[in-house]
Amino acid sequence: RDQMKAEKKFLDDSIGAMAREIMLAKWKIVDHLEEAEDHSHDPLRCNICGYEGERNTFQTMESDCIFNGGHLVRYVCPECGAVFGPSKFSQQTQQQIDDDYQVHYLGFSEGDSSYKEKRAFKMLKPDLKGVYLNYGCGHWSKTLQELRDEGYQVYGYEPYSPDVGNPYMITDKEELKKMRFDGIFSNDLLEHLLDPVSELREMTQILIDEKSKMSHCTSCYTYKYEYTRFHTYFFLGNSVQRMSELAGLQILDQCDDMKENDFYCYVFRPTEKENNLINKMYCNKEAHQEEDGVSFHKGGILFGPYLTLLPRQYALYVAVEGEEVAASVTVYNQMGRQVFVQVPLHKGENWISFSVGQKECEIEFVIENNGADMRVAEIDLT
Repeated sequence: RDQMKAEKKFLDDSIGAMAREIMLAKWKIVDHLEEAEDHSHDPLRCNICGYEGERNTFQTMESDCIFNGGHLVRYVCPECGAVFGPSKFSQQTQQQIDDDYQVHYLGFSEGDSSYKEKRAFKMLKPDLKGVYLNYGCGHWSKTLQELRDEGYQVYGYEPYSPDVGNPYMITDKEELKKMRFDGIFSNDLLEHLLDPVSELREMTQILIDEKSKMSHCTSCYTYKYEYTRFHTYFFLGNSVQRMSELAGLQILDQCDDMKENDFYCYVFRPTEKENNLINKMYCNKEAHQEEDGVSFHKGGILFGPYLTLLPRQYALYVAVEGEEVAASVTVYNQMGRQVFVQVPLHKGENWISFSVGQKECEIEFVIENNGADMRVAEIDLT
C-alpha cells in the first residue's frame, strides 16, 4: 500500500509539473504575440454596464499571474468603475477557457474556502426544508458535506469537477437549468464570470420563486487577488449596483468584513420573477398556446416542462378560466412513468401539493380537458 501511495504521488507530481510547464509556455507565446502587434485601437466592452471604447482610451491596471499566466493588463470602465480583463484570457474561445481551467487544476491546488462559503450560505437565512445550490463550488470544497451534515439540502454546481459520482454535485449546465432552488450562494465566483449580468439572470431562472435569494461573496468587490488571469472582473465604483439593476436584482443585505476575515458579501433578490411555466410546455392539437395562456377544446392536453426536482415539498399552482370545468392535472416523473398526484381542476385558483423524497428527473405536469372549452392562464411551482 505504501508503494502504491508513493507511485500515485510521483504520478500526480509529474502531471502537475507538466501542467505548469504547459501553462508557462502557452502564455509566454501569447504575451510575445501581444507585444508584436498593435492592439491599441481594438474595441473593448464592459459587460457590467455595456460601455464600449477603444483600448487606448481606458485607464489600465497591470500585474503578473502567479499561476504561470504571464503579464496581465486590465481596464477600468469609466462608466461604472469595474475593472475588467485581461483580454488575452477573456477573448479566448469557451473551449480554450475550459481547457485552461482543466490544466490549471492539474498543476495547482486551491485553498480551503469552506469558512466563507458557509458564511455566505448562512446570510441566506436558510430553512432546513429548502433546497440550496453552491454555485461554482469546486470539487475540493468540504462545504457540501459539512452543510448536509447539519441537515441542509445543499447541492453543488461545478462544471470543471471530476467528481461525477457525487450525487450532490452537478456538472452539466443543461441539467442545472431544469432544477429549482430556494437559494443560491457562492464564494469567489463572480470575478470568474465573463458576462456577470447574463450569468446572474440565468441563476434567477433556477430560483423557485420571488422569495428566493442569492448570496455571493468575493474579495473582488475590492481590487484584491489581481495576480491571477482567471479573475476577469473587480466590482469597484458603482458596478455592483449597475450589475444588480441590469440582472433584475435588488440588494437586500451587505457584509464588509474584509479587514478581519477577508469576507465581503452581497445578498440579492429578484425584482421580478417570472414563474409561469406555460411557455415551457407543449400542447396537442386541441389546445392552443396564446400570449397570456393556453386555450383548451375538449380533448386538449398541455404537458411538460420536464424539470428535475430535488427532495422537498412542492405546490403546483394552476389558474383556470371557464364556466363548466371538467379537467384534471397529473404530476408524473420520468415523462409519465410514475404518478405523484392526480386531482380534478376547478374554476379559479388551484393548489396541488406533492412531495419529492429523492431526486426525480423529467417531472411532467399534464393538464387534460374532458369537457367544455376552458383556459389556463398560469402554472407556477413553489
